[in-house]
Amino acid sequence: MKILLDDGLSTTVELTGIGHQCLGLFQHLAKLADVRLADYRYLRYLPKPARRGAYLAVANTWRGLARSDVIHFTNYYTPAIPARGAKVATVHDLSMFRFPELLSRRYRRYIQPAVMKALQRAALIVVPSYATKKEILALFPKTPAEKIEVCFNGLRDIFWNKPVPEETDQFGLRDKNFFLYVGTLETRKKVDFLLDCFHEARKTGAISAATLLVLVGRKGPGYEQIERRIPADGSVKLPGHISDQELFQLYHRARAFIYPSLYEGFGIPLLEAMSCGLPIIRSDIATSIELDARHRSQMFSFSFDSPRSLIEKLAELDRTGEKMRGKLNYGDLTIYHFANVAKQHLRIYEAALARSKKVSP
Repeated sequence: MKILLDDGLSTTVELTGIGHQCLGLFQHLAKLADVRLADYRYLRYLPKPARRGAYLAVANTWRGLARSDVIHFTNYYTPAIPARGAKVATVHDLSMFRFPELLSRRYRRYIQPAVMKALQRAALIVVPSYATKKEILALFPKTPAEKIEVCFNGLRDIFWNKPVPEETDQFGLRDKNFFLYVGTLETRKKVDFLLDCFHEARKTGAISAATLLVLVGRKGPGYEQIERRIPADGSVKLPGHISDQELFQLYHRARAFIYPSLYEGFGIPLLEAMSCGLPIIRSDIATSIELDARHRSQMFSFSFDSPRSLIEKLAELDRTGEKMRGKLNYGDLTIYHFANVAKQHLRIYEAALARSKKVSP
């Protein structure tokens, strides 16, 4: 079976969650099967506004896409170009339908039709959580349930290799004196809500004045209102784009991890934090509840309806987070190893190929 992964530009520029997932899948599939990664690197030299249009033109005309047994489109968009074999598409979440107002009008015009076409054109749809599958069936009831395969996201190799954390004054931080957030700095992640609660907790003495907040991630939609909430007193650190090694160090040196997202298809940073044994504060959303329940329900949750509920969790873990690190046990995480994720994808590809042959004339 010849497999082609089309990354939809997710690995050609600065890697985000989707790009990391595609690259990890490719690296581990290559140990098991004949797999190629579509090469769109030459498009990265184009200005950003032109890059997406160029990709769409190539994806809809490149005959190389039709010479594989299975083509997996890992970044939503699935072209109409005829294929010899089966098309598989990953739909990571439905944020473009659930919270369209948080996206630019230009991106909405691209991504909403892309998802609807993927649901129609692909033989099978891969989603990272049962919550996302449930959402698709609710919003697009004509989609057959048996067409949607749940395959959890993978955890990058560095979190399995467990390099020994270094003793360092990384970013001017002391061990265990900071809360950590990892993710895009955008409105959907509710970083503004976190900043308001963190500021209130410091002001009222609910947490120590020496406790800091570290926000790791690139700037996203709505960053302006986040930036306005960042105080000038140095209590909030923004290290910007950092390496995997630096990120691994931060996870191991933090007092606790906070993930206040309003909506997710999975929540990879939660998985990363669990692998490092961190106490976790999470928002009360479907995918985070699902992940927490699968791993002994040890996370601390809060409600957006009550800023006080987050402030109380910050206060509790400011006192106890360092002691809790050695006591937490999130159970078996090997289902997220890319070696296992790759094997599950192979089974999905085989099923997609069989399904496409049944419907072929």
